[in-house]
Order: sequence, then structure tokens, then C-alpha cells
Amino acid sequence: MGKLKNFKILKNFLKQDEIDLISTYLKIKHRTNFHNFDPQIQNEDTYFYGDCLTESLLLNRKSFLEKETNITLLPTYSFWRMCTKYSTLAKHVDRDSCEISVSTTVCNDGTKWPLFVNNKKIILNPGDAVLYRGCDIEHYREEFLGDYQGQIMLHYVDANGSRKENYMDKRRYWGLKAVNGL
Repeated sequence: MGKLKNFKILKNFLKQDEIDLISTYLKIKHRTNFHNFDPQIQNEDTYFYGDCLTESLLLNRKSFLEKETNITLLPTYSFWRMCTKYSTLAKHVDRDSCEISVSTTVCNDGTKWPLFVNNKKIILNPGDAVLYRGCDIEHYREEFLGDYQGQIMLHYVDANGSRKENYMDKRRYWGLKAVNGL
């Protein structure tokens, strides 16, 4: 199953100019959001599934992540969240479209908010990411006590595996083959 057995920390997954651009984008979208809220959370967390910016990151990081995992990947979907005070993430494993997952912190108010992967506490600074087997490894976050934290999640499946039918999360898509030669 490739060299990714558990999880791997990816320091500087996003470069500083990317962090600056994406942070500004997330903050503007969050402040002007009136309709897209995280369906699993009962507070004011902004949530965007398949946002054009994160879908672009999903496609552009694919080759890099294939080298990190030694797995030929098919993109499934991306989303981002702007988490606010009292957010949590219940202990869970992901659905079949999330065989290989990347969670990256883009921005925050300086409050450290660990992600627990296989019960190991992981602190991600802006730009850092954790790469893990989302369908196999439990992960969660305890209650957030800061003001905000912007996160992006990228999901893939093994192109040669049993979950490959989840390519693009089974969505009819916008000419991806023409865009990225996939």
C-alpha cells in the first residue's frame, strides 16, 4: 500500500506567499459568508466544499503527494473550514473518498489547536500539513478556544485500489481532463 503506513508531517506544505494569498481569501469569504456553514457543527464555522481555490490546490499538489506516498493518486475532493470558538471535530475515520487525506493549517489567531491522529497530538503551524490514511486512521480535535483557524483538507484515492470509483467524489466535473490532463 505504498510507503504511507500511518501519517506523515509535511512542514512548509504551503509556502509563505501561498499562505498570505490563501489566508486573505479565506478571511474575506468567511466574513462575507451567509450560506455555507459546516453541516456537522452548530456554530458559525464557514465551510466550502469543492471551492475553486482548494480544488486547484488538490490538483496542483497531486504529483508532490504521489512522491510522498509512493501511490498513484486520483483526486476526489477538497474543502476548507474557518473554525471559530468552541469548534470540535468528533473522533472518526473518513468515508471512502478520503483514502489519502491532507489536513493543512492556513491561518490562525496564534492559538494552538492540535489535531489528534491515531491519538498522537499534532500541532500544525500555518503552512504545515499532515498526510494520513483518512479511511483507516481515527482523527479528531478537542474544543477550540481561540478566535479562528483556517484549514484546508485535500482528499485522494489510490488509482489502483478498491476505492478508485470515488474519483472526483463521483461528481460530474468541469473538464478536469482538459485542465490537468487527468
